[in-house]
Amino acid sequence: MQPFFVKTEEEFNIIYHSYRMKIITAFSQCENQTATFKQIGDMLGDHSSKVTYHGKMLIKIGLLSLDHTENIHGITAKYYRLVSESFRVQYGKDGDSIVKKKIMKHQATIVLDSLDEMIELVSDLNNDNRSIQMASNDLYLTEEERIEMIEFINRFAQKKEKRANTKKVTCYSLIVEHKNEK
Repeated sequence: MQPFFVKTEEEFNIIYHSYRMKIITAFSQCENQTATFKQIGDMLGDHSSKVTYHGKMLIKIGLLSLDHTENIHGITAKYYRLVSESFRVQYGKDGDSIVKKKIMKHQATIVLDSLDEMIELVSDLNNDNRSIQMASNDLYLTEEERIEMIEFINRFAQKKEKRANTKKVTCYSLIVEHKNEK
């Protein structure tokens, strides 16, 4: 799946809204990656009208597309599909500083939210035979290898849906590209 290139500030604001990110994540976790807004609402514990409102914004920018429809007891159910699960924001060297600041703020928010969630998970470990594994590595990758690694992580995670004899594991991946070393 090719990344979705965020080209405008409007697209950035639509995609990086916290609730819409939850919708995107829910779609990526669906079987065949298709679902109705009602199904996504049920997954998130929200009304389908809220998901529909935010989903229409994702359709507007082309991130969600209609996959197929089904007639269920006389009602036409619309199934949507994510066009991409990864997003890339690109701007030139003299790119819009407002967009750069928004990107940095959003990335910091994601890291801090993830850290808060990690702290909550770790503090809940107690002594009930659960564990935490943490790793940090410096890798030297070509652009193709970096993309390959991201796609591998995403493919692996998509295959690991809830099934018998499994436990939920939360995995965070943060890939930061460094400036060229001298």
